Amino acid sequence: MPKRLLSEFSVEEVAKLETEGIDLLVSGETSHGQQRLDFLNRSLKLFSPYKDVYPIWRYPGPSIRHELQIAHMELGNWSAALAHALKVYFHIEPVLYPLKWHPQRIVQTYVLLKIILEMVYHMSQGIHSESVEKLEKYKLDWAAVVMGFMKEIETAIPQGFGSDTSFARDFQEFQKNVPTQYFGWEAEWQLERAKLKKIADELVD
Repeated sequence: MPKRLLSEFSVEEVAKLETEGIDLLVSGETSHGQQRLDFLNRSLKLFSPYKDVYPIWRYPGPSIRHELQIAHMELGNWSAALAHALKVYFHIEPVLYPLKWHPQRIVQTYVLLKIILEMVYHMSQGIHSESVEKLEKYKLDWAAVVMGFMKEIETAIPQGFGSDTSFARDFQEFQKNVPTQYFGWEAEWQLERAKLKKIADELVD
């Protein structure tokens, strides 16, 4: 489908597209299981040919991605959940919230970290589902990834939420339950970030 500029769309076309896409999003939000995922994928696909008009960060794109994270997690599709979470991390929130310590960015990174830890747990238990196996070709250093995101959150919390807040205390408790003894992870972090960005760009539209 050839690209069309925003000026080439009529008000009626945009209104119809948005109405249909948002209706599918709402149906996804109120559904469960595979049906939920189907509604959300249809909504995402509807806007996909019009990226010049609906860049990834324009509503309802961020809301669709958020719901897709949850839907894939519920179905155990960990690679897809991770890829959508990384789309938000790399391509949406830096545009909507330019400050790295914006509370929304901190929360999304926290969600991303929990998805990664869930995947690491599955792998440590020998649960190598097809979903997780899709990530093997990227040869990620998961320990460096966990440490990198932990440090990003820890560094951002004082400005985003304040050091003496319930969120800060909750995260400190969370940290106690995550092994963090990995010396030299800083040298690997930028390399791992590049791999994570590839996952965001290659595994989902």
